[in-house]
Amino acid sequence: MRMRQVKALALVAVASAMVLSGCGKSGGGGSTAAATRNADGKYDPVLTIHIAKQLDENTGRYGDGEDINKNPMTQMAEEKLGIKMETTLLGGDAGNYDTKLRLALTGSEELPDVFPVYGTQMIADMIESGRVKELNEDIEKYMPARLKEVYDQYPSTYYPVTKDGKSMVSPVPLI
Repeated sequence: MRMRQVKALALVAVASAMVLSGCGKSGGGGSTAAATRNADGKYDPVLTIHIAKQLDENTGRYGDGEDINKNPMTQMAEEKLGIKMETTLLGGDAGNYDTKLRLALTGSEELPDVFPVYGTQMIADMIESGRVKELNEDIEKYMPARLKEVYDQYPSTYYPVTKDGKSMVSPVPLI
């Protein structure tokens, strides 16, 4: 890769960082300990994942009776994978989204299981809060081999999302 591509990759990685809060906590989504995968890779019982997003980039593209939580993608995920995705829109512009995340972080609100964080300060605040999950085992287990190769080649991608040698945020989605 050329240097420009490396910088672009690092920027995209930080800009699209995904934070996983403590999955399996009460009120924070389906427990991964209770759900097991069958031979087809489907979770049984169905695993519910709570997702937060700034906005719905597919608004206006849904069919009749469909929305962010009921559409062909979410139905296929539940039918084929045993994963039910429940998405909450925190709405508005980036500042409003960050404000709502910060309020959830500093208050007693449950954080969603998965949510994008776009700013390095918010990433640092999430890590310092202790309310996000350490991902080293998940990265080893679930990240595609090709993506692991890229990060092995450019380890600085993880620097903004690492604390005490532990990856606390995925620079890109694991799946």
